Amino acid sequence: MRLAIELATDTRITFRELAKRLNLSVNAVHKRFKSLQDEGIIYCLTTTPYPTAVGSSLWLLAANFDSRMEYTIAKTLADEEMAITVYTTTGNRAYILLASIPGEDIESAAHSLAERNNLQDVFLDEIAIPPHKGLLDRTDHCIISAMKDDSRRPLQEVSDITGISMKTLKKRLKRLMEDNLVWMRLKWSPLITGDFYCLMTATLSDPSRLNEMFNVAKKDCGNNLTSIISFKGNPDQVILSLWGRRMADIQTCKNRLLVSGLFSDVSYQILTGKEESDSWLDKVSRNVCSKRNDDILQGP
Repeated sequence: MRLAIELATDTRITFRELAKRLNLSVNAVHKRFKSLQDEGIIYCLTTTPYPTAVGSSLWLLAANFDSRMEYTIAKTLADEEMAITVYTTTGNRAYILLASIPGEDIESAAHSLAERNNLQDVFLDEIAIPPHKGLLDRTDHCIISAMKDDSRRPLQEVSDITGISMKTLKKRLKRLMEDNLVWMRLKWSPLITGDFYCLMTATLSDPSRLNEMFNVAKKDCGNNLTSIISFKGNPDQVILSLWGRRMADIQTCKNRLLVSGLFSDVSYQILTGKEESDSWLDKVSRNVCSKRNDDILQGP
């Protein structure tokens, strides 16, 4: 599980660096990686433009669903064209990562999605992320396309496919990653591992201490912490993703966060389902192409 989490953080991390972090031999890391793939825990490593680099923003919709839809709701919600990732948890709660479609009202579209799927007690807000720098050009898109289905593809292969020199490729890829223009995602199924994966919702006592919270959470939760998201409209709310081999690991993280004095409330739900989709990118691409064609037809 730890190997998958490290890869989720950086899909292009070398096996040598992974071995160092996990205190394993490089050969052992190779074997574990292959085993995770063979068992279906890791099933895809993708590369796409980062949503903000193509005019989208990231939103989270959290809501309660009808318990009778427990086994189908994740797949149903993932089929929605704005959906990127859908998590379902204990307590019949769904968390849907959404990409806005440029030119469309994301809030109206999200509430319509909730209504179509009979979701209740809806929370919707834009995720606070650093703005991207610069724009994608034709060469960038060539690189992303060559790595679309394998973000760990060797650079020499990418160079052969695109015709871009290794020197230029390394420089371009470094900029794409550092400037938040590219999104390299590990698609994996944590439920297969038998470990516990949870989403922890926390309320900050003082939103102005958000930066301090990030440091405290990393310190108190250590390797159990996989990600933290905060919100633009509700700066006092944060959601932490955590994993543990035992439920006691999750409870320990919760207790430490409460003791820190930064939070007025902390609760968590255990993951019960997970689905992912890239249909949002298809819709965004169609909109971008349509807008470009309109601009060409209209002229200056």
